[in-house]
Amino acid sequence: MKTILMPTFFLIFLLAVRFYAFNPFKINQASSAIRCKDCNVIVISLSNLRKKNMSFYGSYRATTNNIDNFFKNSLVFTHTFAPASITYTDATSFFYSLQPTVHKFFSRDDRERSHEILQSYVGFPKVLKSAGYKTAAFVSDEDYSHSNNFGDLFDWYFDNNYYRDYGITFHPWKYNIGTKDLVTPTINWLRQNKSEKFFLFLQAYDMHCPYTPEGKFKNLYQKDYNKNINWNNCYITYSEAEKVHKNNKNFFRLYDWMSFQLRELDEGTLFEKRDLDHLVNLYDAELTNADDNLKPLFDEIEKLGLTKNTIIIFMSEHGDYLGEAGYFMKVAVTAKGNLHNVNLSYPLMIRHPKVTKPFLQNQLIQTIDLGPTILDLVGLTPPKKMQGKSFLNTLGNSQAFNDFAFSEAERKRDFRFNGNFVVQSIQNHEWKYDFYEYKDFSGKTLNVEESLYHLPEDRDEKYDVKEKYNSVFNNMRAAIASKRRYYEK
Repeated sequence: MKTILMPTFFLIFLLAVRFYAFNPFKINQASSAIRCKDCNVIVISLSNLRKKNMSFYGSYRATTNNIDNFFKNSLVFTHTFAPASITYTDATSFFYSLQPTVHKFFSRDDRERSHEILQSYVGFPKVLKSAGYKTAAFVSDEDYSHSNNFGDLFDWYFDNNYYRDYGITFHPWKYNIGTKDLVTPTINWLRQNKSEKFFLFLQAYDMHCPYTPEGKFKNLYQKDYNKNINWNNCYITYSEAEKVHKNNKNFFRLYDWMSFQLRELDEGTLFEKRDLDHLVNLYDAELTNADDNLKPLFDEIEKLGLTKNTIIIFMSEHGDYLGEAGYFMKVAVTAKGNLHNVNLSYPLMIRHPKVTKPFLQNQLIQTIDLGPTILDLVGLTPPKKMQGKSFLNTLGNSQAFNDFAFSEAERKRDFRFNGNFVVQSIQNHEWKYDFYEYKDFSGKTLNVEESLYHLPEDRDEKYDVKEKYNSVFNNMRAAIASKRRYYEK
């Protein structure tokens, strides 16, 4: 196995981030000091990107050298949480600043219902458009399909309808459209609109399985692996991975993603530890590949002089499982399996023309807060119906923000478990509370489970401590009930 260690530069960078976190450079707590009126905005999202695998966030491998370098003097967020672990659910919350409780886009079957609901709300790209911004999105057509209530938010929406013009081949359910395909048309658009006031959104599926790094990246982290497993497939677990003992060896049983989509239950594939290690190696190699693909975009932004008047945001919608607690991907239906922080936590960096040093932001940030903050940053007033709030006044300082982060998901008529599921979670820096309700198809509650995790001692959420900390447990139950009422009103 080949391991690329983090260069000294990035170790120094991480130390610098920590230094400035405790010795803040005060941008100025007055919002006018950090506001960048009429600035351009670029948002880059690598869906399913795990924060812990980025060298930017401390991975032992130098997976994101170009991202690290481009965002080295940025606002770096450590506690950013998604409202769910499904991309189209999170994207709707991002664009409209609404919790899933309101927009109801929990599954593809909810598309029409969600469309009707969203007619009463305004997405932040439309607010920018009304203020004279040219708006464009370059997306991986799957969960970001034009029909998922996103396309009409932009002047130009580059999805499956335009792939053929650029020689891009789209394979449904394969999540094959990534930075390799989208960076070039994005650069072309930037060149044509560099003199305009614009909002540009780039979303790519490099980090969604299957992990298929190419060229020099294919065997970057492991050259001696040759087991006959079809890595062009996604491998998932429906619940915690089944453990199998066979021929004096221990295995995990994983399933082919496509069989899940087609409602065909196969017998699964037995994975040894070295197979699971290789899966992680492929993920990291894919990330390094995507990082390399983004370099021309970063270079073009610099070449066009856009860093002087552009706020540039790097993020993901959510993370993903790679074996934590025995889970893979995010389709597990238990509260622990769906709303685990390896799914909910995601990277967020903001490069700002007025920020010249790295600063670590430890506040609790929710996805619904991003739209209002973007509008506030460029001098626009967020619509009153947006449920998130701007964290502009916290930038460059340690001022507290959200008291809790709230997440939720629903899985309806799950064919494998013959029921409907509601999972909700609430957390702060110290505690995380999970709620799980299982109903039959008539709506009758069959089972309720609740869990409490002490995050400083249990980042992997392995140990339910509700019996030990009963008073905290009751306080968290009351807090989540309050959040439900707040977001449902």
